[in-house]
Amino acid sequence: MEHVDSRAAAVEGSWARGRLLAALAVLVAVLLLFHGLVPNAVGNLGSLLETFLPWLGLAVPVLLGLSLLRRSALGVVAVALPATVWAVVFGGLLLPAGPGAAHDLTVLQHNVDDENPDPAGTARALATAGADLIALEELTPDALPAYQASWRPATRTMLSWAP
Repeated sequence: MEHVDSRAAAVEGSWARGRLLAALAVLVAVLLLFHGLVPNAVGNLGSLLETFLPWLGLAVPVLLGLSLLRRSALGVVAVALPATVWAVVFGGLLLPAGPGAAHDLTVLQHNVDDENPDPAGTARALATAGADLIALEELTPDALPAYQASWRPATRTMLSWAP
């Protein structure tokens, strides 16, 4: 009978161990879900968190490994929470798009030449390419108004010139 009691105590102890690991797992899940609520006031922590947000998923195998090492049933079960949240938030991005699926972003980069005789014509030609983002090289301050005037009003544009 003593053998049965020690096994029950071991099972009960596996649920008592790993409270810190479970708390860390819940913290990771909360950060994944509510990352927009982290303020930027101190050291731009909110922005930093959002930059590395997908990488928080790496905490899942680490926490799982530590939970298994500690033989903590509580830790193993708690790790399922951030794993599920990460899969919901980022899992779809890992799946390949079907054949012929549209790309998210089309970028066009063009050297407009600082001696371009027809900047307005060049701007119109670039605008008809259907790119989401157009990057211009050798854009001079004198040609900037011609490019700004040529973009469609519905198009969000940001033209800047850096010497």
